[in-house]
Amino acid sequence: MTVVNIFGDKVVIFGGDFRQIFPAVPRGTRSNIVHATINASYIWDHCKVLNLTKNMWLQSGLNLVNSEEIRLFSESKAIVTSIYPNLIQNYTNSDFLQCEVILASTIEIVDDINDYITNLLLGEYLSSDSIDRSDANDNDAFEHLTLEFLNCLKTSGFPNHSIKLKVDTTVMLIRNLDQSEGICNGTRLKVTRLANHVIESKIISGANIGNTIYIPRMSLSLSQSPWPFKLIRR
Repeated sequence: MTVVNIFGDKVVIFGGDFRQIFPAVPRGTRSNIVHATINASYIWDHCKVLNLTKNMWLQSGLNLVNSEEIRLFSESKAIVTSIYPNLIQNYTNSDFLQCEVILASTIEIVDDINDYITNLLLGEYLSSDSIDRSDANDNDAFEHLTLEFLNCLKTSGFPNHSIKLKVDTTVMLIRNLDQSEGICNGTRLKVTRLANHVIESKIISGANIGNTIYIPRMSLSLSQSPWPFKLIRR
């Protein structure tokens, strides 16, 4: 796509497809979401769409649609046993875990798969939940929020209250801790030791495979909370 005039004929790539995947507008109405799409912007009138003429997937022989690389399942057990056969015998093998990955479409499916696997392996960490009192002082209703209610809250990009872990299980970081050392969002790790205040693990993906890192206990919160209060999860 070329953006003319206002950006001097620069060629740019816009991520996503506004016709299929709408932008996320927290607690937004249908009108808010539609008006957040790129074609609703004043920039759109200055854009000229350039269409691709070659199917690079077909040209490189990686046409996943016609291959068996993508498999669809409806049950957690079927997913795990097909993608990771003999998991109990091989879950300590980093090479075995690196060769496959499971993609899930919703948080609920992620939780179902994680629960199925971790129930086989056992071990559990619980968070300490609270709310940001600086935002809650003006609302007495927040005083009635129970720990049980806070513990049950779940949202995308935020760890659950209960994280089930065991030595040799595989985990993925969801925060950037030290990008220069490859300790960033999306890094896959193998847990090597569980302590009260820190988790020792070994990197099994990226450029720093084999490095040992330590993940400390930390307080996390969301920049845009889906709730009328700011949850702090430690």
